[in-house]
Amino acid sequence: MLFKHKRISLIALTVVLLFCCSCGQEPVAANTSDDAQTKYATSNGVLCKEGDIYYLAVLDRVLYYDETSGASGILCGRADCNHEDVNCDAYIDSTTGIQIYNGEIYWIENLSILCKRDLDGRNHEQVKVLVRPDHQPLTVGVNPRFNIYQDHLYVSVVKEKVTEGKPKNEVSVYRYDMTDLDAEAYEVFRKDYPGDQECNYCCRFYGDRVYIMVDYGGVGNEGQYEGELYQYDLKKEKLDQLWTGSLYGHVFNAVVDEEAVYVLTNKGIYEGEDFRLSSQIYTYWFEEQNMQISQAIDIPEEEGLRGTGLEKGYFMMLPGTLMASVSPYRIYDWDGNLLREGEVAGNFLYCIGCDETGWLFRQDDASNYPVQSYRLIRIPFDPAEEEEVLIRYSISWG
Repeated sequence: MLFKHKRISLIALTVVLLFCCSCGQEPVAANTSDDAQTKYATSNGVLCKEGDIYYLAVLDRVLYYDETSGASGILCGRADCNHEDVNCDAYIDSTTGIQIYNGEIYWIENLSILCKRDLDGRNHEQVKVLVRPDHQPLTVGVNPRFNIYQDHLYVSVVKEKVTEGKPKNEVSVYRYDMTDLDAEAYEVFRKDYPGDQECNYCCRFYGDRVYIMVDYGGVGNEGQYEGELYQYDLKKEKLDQLWTGSLYGHVFNAVVDEEAVYVLTNKGIYEGEDFRLSSQIYTYWFEEQNMQISQAIDIPEEEGLRGTGLEKGYFMMLPGTLMASVSPYRIYDWDGNLLREGEVAGNFLYCIGCDETGWLFRQDDASNYPVQSYRLIRIPFDPAEEEEVLIRYSISWG
């Protein structure tokens, strides 16, 4: 059902090789810095950690969980604060999430103003108004993201625009020097894609490289997706295209290690009134410079498993049933071995990281509407250990 790690063949899967452009790649450098905390990369800025404290960005607030004391809550130390307005220390006006750098929490407001505050939520400071290399302002688009990696800030976004009367989706990645934010920004990547189609991307960091995976198509392209994988060398400041080709579905997540880029794609399949989710995993091997594709992995709808997750070494089947009272899950290793299965209270689970403590999930639970609940849940590696709710946060929409 799944794929083996470290070039071992898939069990009962069909392996297809796609030959792609050769870029004269060198071995991937050892990861000398992990400011971007790649173990939580799939969270897209929702989750990060400093020491024993997890920080979780939910709506416009920052929450925390302290492993040592077991304390959790809103990251605000003001005794007179009701946590309901912009004066709350935990408040952030951002869709890009948060990241910790040099012992401070950073975020970007309106995709243009780099901000920071202390780890206890105090001393909010606007650091820099960011502009593009052409000195035009950065503007909010679709899926804006930022990462700080090896003393550089990377800001990425999909922007809708019209060029020569045709709609386009512009995917761009810009780089800023955190040690000299007055220096001019550098354009890492910018390319236009069809504007009448879906367009998604993700950036992953490993060693001295940035990997950019773009998928487009779906609606507007008869359901067919196309993909492109790029590598940007941080030292040489050089961009290469590693692969281009058709994709099974839209890209859900990408994971990078010293040997390969692993890409999980998902496809929704309708059969009459029935709907099911199917996935394929694409593995681009650096040494061979080719793409290996797994057989389709069908997610059983009848068991309430309609979502997926991918972390380094792990594949998971997750719930997707709206308003469910419980959420079933199964977690496998990349050899296809079932490591753990169970269920947690509430609906929907989104895997947002995996570290030495276990798998970490965000749960957005609407089963008690109009109260919306958010939780950070940890599922330990050992099946004998129970699932843990690390953070709880609720808001009423009534």
